[in-house]
Amino acid sequence: MARFRITICLALFGAAAVQTLAAQPGGSAPAGENRPAAERFASHPYKSALGALANYRSCGVRVRAARYNALATALRSIESLAEAKGLAPTLSRLRQDYYDLLAVSTMAACGGGPAAASARARRAIADFRAWAAGQPDFAQAPRVPVPISGGESDGYPACSTATIMNLDRADAFLAVRAGPSARERELARLRNGDAVFACVRRGNWFGIVFAPPGRGTGCDVDRARRAARAYAGPCRSGWVHYNYIGGYADWVSP
Repeated sequence: MARFRITICLALFGAAAVQTLAAQPGGSAPAGENRPAAERFASHPYKSALGALANYRSCGVRVRAARYNALATALRSIESLAEAKGLAPTLSRLRQDYYDLLAVSTMAACGGGPAAASARARRAIADFRAWAAGQPDFAQAPRVPVPISGGESDGYPACSTATIMNLDRADAFLAVRAGPSARERELARLRNGDAVFACVRRGNWFGIVFAPPGRGTGCDVDRARRAARAYAGPCRSGWVHYNYIGGYADWVSP
């Protein structure tokens, strides 16, 4: 099989990811050029999973769509698990390292044939899953706590139901920050349609509470409270820019 560079389509895919990062409030693309090449190009389960899935996709018409979609969905699910642990910046750096490697490497399309490529992708994704599961949870409480209040006299819940919206790409994300500023540390990433609870507004930022993947929406914010206090329930909290939140968020007073 003729060897050729598959950089073009995947590099474009990578450029889109970098643009997505830069588009978020306070977002920036990871800069890999300041790290040693040995570190940037070192093997990693995530980079192996990205490469193996791309190799299977390069099999073209011989790819079984259902199998590819299942593998891609599994990869995205593991990425969500890692992001929920506070590893989103790590994934961004590794993804950029992968694209940088593609720019200087050559590989065979559909190396080994579609069956072998599919098997390699399954193994690589399983290795990535094991890596993500073994990572400690770096997700921390926001530096500026999200206050939970609610008028016990009026009987309204402490927070209003809301939805993440207005992201202009299907693969775009909204950074959840540790405080009401684009300069604050990123805690997590949310996407269009994700359900959250809007609890307080400070300027152009909402303090929100949101459930980690797989938990559901029981976050203990649906009852009134006698006095305001920092959120310390079973879900996560942080701050997002008001441009990207809708639903009943407007009911929250500035």
